Amino acid sequence: MLCRLRTPETLKSTRPEIRYRPGDPVAECVLEVYSDASLPAKGETASRAGWVILKRHGSAVHPIAWQSRKIKRVVASSYAAETLAAASSLDTALYIMYLLEELGIQSTVSMTTDSKSLFALATTTKEPQ
Repeated sequence: MLCRLRTPETLKSTRPEIRYRPGDPVAECVLEVYSDASLPAKGETASRAGWVILKRHGSAVHPIAWQSRKIKRVVASSYAAETLAAASSLDTALYIMYLLEELGIQSTVSMTTDSKSLFALATTTKEPQ
């Protein structure tokens, strides 16, 4: 990483600049996405979904974004709730990936879910019928 430091006098007339060189440890990272959802608890009417996105480069891990809220749609199964949580988290992760790309930082996205059904659907190689 290259960082140019300036004195307060020259800072007013110039723009500070941070650049990443390809191959720098910071120039490549992994966005780790963890999502989960649940059906409504007793006495509630809406399911809940939550996710967190972590940026990992080397041994450093930083939380980038998270969300925990009621799902806006009515769902009849935990599979549907898990799918909506995963879709929301991946949408945000892709947005962050494109922002990092604009800064010259290459990144990949890794998704983790506890839903066996969603995992099976995402990793299947069979053609849908």
